[in-house]
Amino acid sequence: MGTDWALRMSLITSFIAKPGKEDELAKALQDLIAPVRKEPGCLHLSIYQDGGDRRRFFAVETFADQRALDSHRTMSYAKEFGEVIAPRLVASQSVTHCNELPETTRSNSQAGA
Repeated sequence: MGTDWALRMSLITSFIAKPGKEDELAKALQDLIAPVRKEPGCLHLSIYQDGGDRRRFFAVETFADQRALDSHRTMSYAKEFGEVIAPRLVASQSVTHCNELPETTRSNSQAGA
């Protein structure tokens, strides 16, 4: 939609809650959804909880470009999560920076051919 896919910045962040902190972490992550999605450069944000391990969560985010991602990191709620909330609730965290692949022109029925 006008955003060059090659410039997009996507992150997949995995969080493992400290024992007994699953519900608090779920709430803290849910509280981030609305403000992050309102950021001008945020193209996508979804939060997932592992179906087999209640302590494990994933955040999948896509920003229009590096500038949008940098701006996101300066937001007060993002800084508070990283500096105050996560240390209290998160046992471990990992971030994977991803490059989005462009869509192909092949239809789904052709994909298996």
